[in-house]
Amino acid sequence: MKNLTFYKEFKQELLEIDYLFHNYLNSWWEDIYNYTYTLEEDLLWQSIPEFVLLAYDYFGVEEDLSIKMAVIFKMVYLSNHIHAHIKDDKEGQAYNQELQFTILIGDYLFGQIMKLLLEVGAVKVVDAFTDMMGEISEGYIIKNKIDASAIEVLEKTEANYYSTAFFTAARLSGITSERDLILIKELGLSLGMIMYLILNNRTHNEINDYMLKINQLYNLVNHNKGNDKSFLPKAIIKLNEFLGNQSKAAVI
Repeated sequence: MKNLTFYKEFKQELLEIDYLFHNYLNSWWEDIYNYTYTLEEDLLWQSIPEFVLLAYDYFGVEEDLSIKMAVIFKMVYLSNHIHAHIKDDKEGQAYNQELQFTILIGDYLFGQIMKLLLEVGAVKVVDAFTDMMGEISEGYIIKNKIDASAIEVLEKTEANYYSTAFFTAARLSGITSERDLILIKELGLSLGMIMYLILNNRTHNEINDYMLKINQLYNLVNHNKGNDKSFLPKAIIKLNEFLGNQSKAAVI
């Protein structure tokens, strides 16, 4: 995992994200900390800020906004993590004070997310966040109640954070072409899927299929950027090398 991260490149930004995350939620921090503590070993929770920074760096979004958007993504992940642990009556969920408090914290986080999006001037991507949160909820429902494929569930849940990170970065950078936005969102989705598959030791064929898509999509998305000096091409090269695709890495 360490070979695929960009902690050193974004060290200062990540420290600022942690500080702001705590600061924005300070009034409820003692209660919220109990939930963040359970995420300490969650690799997706750890990687989301880096990949948000990676996407926003690629599209040239200013650093201050990029950092605050990464904070928002952390809040969304925490909110969904909390709500995912609320079961229904058939699953034995007791409607008690603890449940009411859990729901209250989740609702508080949602309110903070919407408030912060408006404060940082990201009004044009509010719909992307509400869509993402709706799709993630749908993903948890089909995972638990419907015979859906594992890939379909992952695309709606874990990988959704990555696709939305790339999509919102593109929108905030001024990209309006529907075709380009679709390709960009698909690139983010494929990056999210391959990270999950690698971390969970899925089959070589599954992983390579997504690596092929990433290489193709990156070349389509990057066609008009010229000499790209962002960290994204380095990340894609890292992935190719990690998977032993040195010949593909040389083309990027």
